[in-house]
Amino acid sequence: MKKHLLTVLLLAIAPLWALALNPSAKVSLYDHLKDVNAQWEKIEPTAAQLLPVSFENDTRRIQAHLFNTEQYLRSQLVAHLSAELQQKRAHLLDVLNGYAEAAVFPQNYDFSYRIPYFIDAHNTACAVGYLIIADGHKALAEMILNNNNYQYLLDMQYPELSTWVAGSGFTAQELALIQPGYLATTPFSFVAGNSGTNGHVNDVVTVNGAIYIAGDFTGVGGTTGFGNIAYLDGGTWADLDGGLDGEVYAMAVYNDELYVGGNFMGSESGVGSEGLIKWNGTEWEAVNTLGIYGDVFALQVFNNKLYVGGDFEFPTGALRGFLMAVDDTIGEILPDFPMGPVHSLAVHDGELIFGGEFTTTFNGVVLSNVAKLDNLGNVVAIGNGVNTTVLALASYQDDLYIGGRFFDNNGDTVMGLAYWNDTTWVDESTLVRGIASNNYVIHDFLVNDDYLYVGGKFSCCDGVIAYYGSNLAKYYRSGGYGGMQGVTTFDDAVYSINLYNSELIVGGVFDTAIFGSGVGGNPNQVANLGGLALKNDNWNSVIDLNAANISIGVYPVPASSKVTFKIDGEVLTRQPVITIYNTLGQQVDAATLTAAHTEVDISKLQSGVYLYHLNTVMGNVATGRFVVEQ
Repeated sequence: MKKHLLTVLLLAIAPLWALALNPSAKVSLYDHLKDVNAQWEKIEPTAAQLLPVSFENDTRRIQAHLFNTEQYLRSQLVAHLSAELQQKRAHLLDVLNGYAEAAVFPQNYDFSYRIPYFIDAHNTACAVGYLIIADGHKALAEMILNNNNYQYLLDMQYPELSTWVAGSGFTAQELALIQPGYLATTPFSFVAGNSGTNGHVNDVVTVNGAIYIAGDFTGVGGTTGFGNIAYLDGGTWADLDGGLDGEVYAMAVYNDELYVGGNFMGSESGVGSEGLIKWNGTEWEAVNTLGIYGDVFALQVFNNKLYVGGDFEFPTGALRGFLMAVDDTIGEILPDFPMGPVHSLAVHDGELIFGGEFTTTFNGVVLSNVAKLDNLGNVVAIGNGVNTTVLALASYQDDLYIGGRFFDNNGDTVMGLAYWNDTTWVDESTLVRGIASNNYVIHDFLVNDDYLYVGGKFSCCDGVIAYYGSNLAKYYRSGGYGGMQGVTTFDDAVYSINLYNSELIVGGVFDTAIFGSGVGGNPNQVANLGGLALKNDNWNSVIDLNAANISIGVYPVPASSKVTFKIDGEVLTRQPVITIYNTLGQQVDAATLTAAHTEVDISKLQSGVYLYHLNTVMGNVATGRFVVEQ
């Protein structure tokens, strides 16, 4: 089947997302092969290919595709070919086998859907590109890189390519079977240095270009003394006068001051202000509200007032508050308020929206977990509401979106993701839910670049879209269809999403970000994040390689006559040795690293991808790759 670039682009629009498979899905190998390369649809599957399998990541799946392709091509009759072409075909199949064994495949950092890469930004060639380069036609590969890097082979119209195909021993259709597409990968890393917390982050906001993080932690970046809140000042994390004596859930800027809500009695410096306090830029100040007692979960500025949602009492001690307003420094009881915890606040169509866990108001208005305030401060239901606890709200494409729990206490399915289109609630939960789990929940939204970013605790998005991830995804609606794409994989929940220097910054209880695929099929990952991560497209320049925290930089990319390995001084004391292998697994060089920046002569190596292993006398092992271009 000839697959055009336009067809690939259409994969970004539902309902075609439903054609994709999660690598971990337990389906037939043949279904997985078709997902990697649609050319398999033209080939009758073997009995083995009809057996159910699953893969730990897409690299392992691509590797299986290449091995199966190699096996299929070796089984084809070639008696019609000349002896020279038969020999060339057999040699290139051996090269393909070595390429598949090495499992160093291109990385898709540019598109949110599966697409071919002839050669990626790290100079890693796809399987067909690698065959062309290995056959001595590097100039042809570079021409394709510069003109049609993201195109399928059958769509390429180059006389030079046709000439090479004719002399390769393969048909164009056979080479098209080799060429896979690659899933998107979005790298996340530390915000500033080793900036993880020793707890978790509930909220992230930016104020005048500075990052403020809040949650449940006492240390950031290896430094202690933080009381659940910190800010980044010139690349260094700073505390706010010792912070607060309890957990922080929400922050908001109101009247040029930072208001903070949570479960605390006051500041560590002695300012008492339970549940709600403000930072004036120099010190903590008590907020003269009605004297609430309890937890504050959400803050939202609306019509020159600060609205406060949570689960708290007013001074009488008998009346649950749940929702109130602050006008400058004076607290206001609203004419009516929900009789249940308020977890989220947002502005939509010029009205204040609140979500949480409630069924009526103080005055008896029937609600279902989401409602709005009218101009007089009265509570108004939004349709029949939704059947889930609402933890996130957003205004996207002129509609109101809610996010919450996907299953109730009985394990029944509820509306965890939905939007109100001024007429009815539209349930979009199946885009996230995938395999049923009582733990699935959405905690936060962010609208940016035509997408609605979604953070929470979920697996995205089994059997629905073209790229998968966990706990962070992006939603897009087009032509009435909604679709969800995983952004990356975090090992635990994302609580907050924001922007810093136009890049995504997320907070939560996660510790590791996993994305893409590295050497040997192992996923790339950054550990010890401590609940805070920033999208970082330059992550690949220095790679965290193993649990021993050995980091090694390799440059330049690509290298020619020399390659430099960069390590820290402590690793030097372990007497590290670098061993270099080609993609056939053959050792081609070895060197002892004697300085923090050690140059290794590679002038005798041919162009291509090489793997290295770093071993120390203390038993540490690290692996990586570099590219030689002679």
